[in-house]
Amino acid sequence: MRLVISVLVICANIQIHQYTNIPIHHFGELKMENEITAVLKNIISINNLNLLEFEKENQKINVLILQMNIDLKIGEKALLYIKPTKLFLSKEKCEFENVLKVKVKKIKKGKILANIICEITNEELEVLMLKNFADFETEAYLMFKASDISIIGKI
Repeated sequence: MRLVISVLVICANIQIHQYTNIPIHHFGELKMENEITAVLKNIISINNLNLLEFEKENQKINVLILQMNIDLKIGEKALLYIKPTKLFLSKEKCEFENVLKVKVKKIKKGKILANIICEITNEELEVLMLKNFADFETEAYLMFKASDISIIGKI
């Protein structure tokens, strides 16, 4: 089952590359982007379900994980990661699990998809979305689910 899923992910990445004209090294494990440094503010645990509340520039980031595989204490910094395909942008602030105000630095439109580079406190985040919806000015709201973000480790 894992082999089939891996092959599908590789094929999907190649197909994305074909439609965006973005170098293939931007996909998969060859280049680690979309890292966010944040401070752990709170942990809520029930059975094996853990909600970790982080803060980045007075903005809250919720991370939902099943097991605490990392020794992270409140007040410590951690490195978080999210895939570019799991991020959404909006011109207006919406109610969602995670909403961060970001600066839009660059938009590169391909035939179908757009590659949008956003910035939050000198950290760049890459967003992949349909090019028809990629018309942003200098600021936008970045949204993602709490279960779509991972903890790489503490800093």
